[in-house]
Amino acid sequence: MTTVTTTTTKTYNNNNNLKAETESEIVAAQDQSLQTKYYATKILNTETDSKCRLCQQIDEIIDHIISECPILAKEQYIKRHDRV
Repeated sequence: MTTVTTTTTKTYNNNNNLKAETESEIVAAQDQSLQTKYYATKILNTETDSKCRLCQQIDEIIDHIISECPILAKEQYIKRHDRV
């Protein structure tokens, strides 16, 4: 398993000319702090439902969106897999 250090990350970002906005989104995804309904409800303390906006079954967290949502599983996960 490769360990990623701060120096490695900075070198990667500098060599690939990432925009600040792109780097910010990557870090937010890694920190599980993207603006999901669960984040808005539990972290920002808004009075919204934290359930997934597509399936309405499970809390809308990053892991659910990426790999668990039954609505996305029907088509989008297959398209993503085939592109890779």
